[in-house]
Amino acid sequence: MTREMTDAMAAQVGAAQLYPILLARVVCVSGDVLVWSGLGDLTWAGKTWLGVGTLGGVSGVAETTETAAKGVTLSLSGIPSDMIETALAETRQGLPAEVWFGCLDAEGALIGDPFLLFRGLTDVPTIEEGAETCTISITAESRLIDLERARTRRYTPEDQHLDYPGDKGFDFVVGLQNREFKFGRA
Repeated sequence: MTREMTDAMAAQVGAAQLYPILLARVVCVSGDVLVWSGLGDLTWAGKTWLGVGTLGGVSGVAETTETAAKGVTLSLSGIPSDMIETALAETRQGLPAEVWFGCLDAEGALIGDPFLLFRGLTDVPTIEEGAETCTISITAESRLIDLERARTRRYTPEDQHLDYPGDKGFDFVVGLQNREFKFGRA
């Protein structure tokens, strides 16, 4: 993934003191969940991001020079146990999730535009239930994970009609199996 960092962001990353933050967007059934790694509300890209502080977690974001599907796990702890049903109803497999890296200045203002660390699709959530609260984690996989999925297409008329209804190209394949053709002879 190409990293396009604004000049202000590049200067902050190279500064003596760095105040890094992470922002995460997970698409849910009733809308986007927008959170960031600090406290309070943060406004960026015309949206308000809810600060989750130490209750939120993001696994390491890995990249390689090889074509490989890498994922990230986003977690939120301290969720009341009676909210589990709502959390499960809101999440769906295959919805977008994104994670950005940004920096704050010494006064807590966002510097430049954060840059995208990860973009992928969500998997099913996992829940670790405690006595009164629980932790909900959701893994987001890179779109490259689709390369590992087995393709189950067949050279049959029924399969061809899935993409091209009315096409008769494969209707004659069965009749050609035992047919003898003589090429190159008069």
